[in-house]
Amino acid sequence: MKALFEAGVVSKVSHGVKLLGKGFEKFQQLNTPITIEISDASKVAVDAVKAAGGSLKAEYRTPLILRNHLKPHKFDEHKELKTPMPPNKQIKKLERLKAKGIEVSYPDAPWFTDNFEAI
Repeated sequence: MKALFEAGVVSKVSHGVKLLGKGFEKFQQLNTPITIEISDASKVAVDAVKAAGGSLKAEYRTPLILRNHLKPHKFDEHKELKTPMPPNKQIKKLERLKAKGIEVSYPDAPWFTDNFEAI
C-alpha cells in the first residue's frame, strides 16, 4: 500500500486499498507476476492476479498503525507501535479474505484460534 501511495497510483489510503476486478483484463495483458498488499479484494481480482502468477497479501492494521506505515516520518522513530488483537468482526473479515485465496496475517487471537472448530 505504501508503494502504491508513494507512486501516486492511489490518492489517499484511509482504510486500506481494495482491489476490484473491473480491469482484470489489464492484469492478464501484463502477464507478469506481481505481489500486492491490500485490505480487501473481489474474487475476480484475486483470480486474475493468481492466474498471472502473482499473490495478494492482507495484514491487519488499526487506523493509527496504517498511518504509521504510510507516513513514518510523522511518528517518533524510537517508539514502536504494537498491533493489538483484532476484534471479532475484523477476524471474521480476515478469514473471509483467506477463503478467497489471499494470504492473511494478524496477531494471535486465542479466543478465536483455540476455538476455531467450535465457532
